[in-house]
Amino acid sequence: MNVNIGEILKRNFRYEEIFKIHDLRKFKNQSYIYYEFDNAYYVFTINKSIQSQLIRKIICEELEINDFWNWSKYPFRENIIDFLNKYPISQRPK
Repeated sequence: MNVNIGEILKRNFRYEEIFKIHDLRKFKNQSYIYYEFDNAYYVFTINKSIQSQLIRKIICEELEINDFWNWSKYPFRENIIDFLNKYPISQRPK
């Protein structure tokens, strides 16, 4: 199952597509979520306080594994260690 974070964010926040990372300067006095997917760059402006780990929470809810977004409750340290062991710094995706 694929989770389309961009579409979910678009339904919940005002957004603007930007074309260069330099365009982020325009948002320097605002709270925002920067989202990049398939060579498209989006800035979702935030006018209210948002929950910590919002993106993780959205993904977990969409995958119907609701509580696993909470890293303090489910840190999955073993997954991080496995990743670090499997992919030395020189081989990690960029």
